Amino acid sequence: MVTTHLLSGAGLSWIDLRPNRALTWRQVQLCMLFVGLPALVIGLGFTLVGGWLVLPFSGMEGIAVCFALWWVSLLCERREVIRFSGDEVVVERGRYRPTYRRRFQRAWSRFEVQQAGSEWDLPRIWLCQSGRREELGTFLNGPERERLVAELRRVVAVHNALSGVPGAGERADAL
Repeated sequence: MVTTHLLSGAGLSWIDLRPNRALTWRQVQLCMLFVGLPALVIGLGFTLVGGWLVLPFSGMEGIAVCFALWWVSLLCERREVIRFSGDEVVVERGRYRPTYRRRFQRAWSRFEVQQAGSEWDLPRIWLCQSGRREELGTFLNGPERERLVAELRRVVAVHNALSGVPGAGERADAL
């Protein structure tokens, strides 16, 4: 999911990137209950009729499915924020708060887009400065990456126009 916030009067903008999330945490918990509870009931039923060896495997199955649901839900909490200000671009990553931050000077930075080589590949987007490269939106799907490129071009054009960069419309990859 790509969300753009423009505060052109203040010269601040940010693009918020999040992965697609099909279920809320409450819905994930309900799925865990609907998968784990029947596995436990089946295991207990077999144990009562003498098939005690089924119970441990039934329990492991329920635990494995619940762990997988929890792990995917945790991965869907990722967030990446690209902040634009007067003289810098900041890339922040984290789950509930920023745990990673990298700063780039706007005047010396640029975006690079590597188009997909085949229909199975996704385009890749980097923020580059002085030999440093930071890949953006690694968890986004193809259409969302294309939207990110369009939003980056729009935000860069707005900031170039605000800072009075000549030819801002011609070179939208320059920060």
